Amino acid sequence: MPEDERKLVAGWGRDTTGYFGRMQGAGYFKQLTTDSPKQLGRFLDAVPVRGRVSHDVVEAYLDGVLALRGVGLGAATRLLAMKRPDVFLSVNNANRRRLWQVFGTVPTSATTYVKFLDTLWSFPWFAASRPLVPVEARVWRCRIALLDTLLYEL
Repeated sequence: MPEDERKLVAGWGRDTTGYFGRMQGAGYFKQLTTDSPKQLGRFLDAVPVRGRVSHDVVEAYLDGVLALRGVGLGAATRLLAMKRPDVFLSVNNANRRRLWQVFGTVPTSATTYVKFLDTLWSFPWFAASRPLVPVEARVWRCRIALLDTLLYEL
């Protein structure tokens, strides 16, 4: 992936909108996405692009990336949401208060994030079949990550 695209996905490029969290202050994370993207990629590549994602895969990914200098839960879950917006939600400082209000919990570790995913994945709308109408199908493909539009506070 070209560097400009990596910056945008990582949340700190010139054209970033701030969706899924701004990473402007995450210096080591920014450096990692620029200088050593393969360090992140080796963990992110283990997350399948389609189909079910097991707890073991999520925990292995989070354990791996959270061990990297400068990567916190916000950056780690942001990357998951960018790769699989149908399955993952970015957890960041701007949505923590609303997560607590709506779900009564805020993930703070790999283990609590996986438990939180179980809650999200238990909703009927998550298990709903892919719609046939193209615009509805686009929303369906991003259904978990789009929750951030309701939870995010500036």
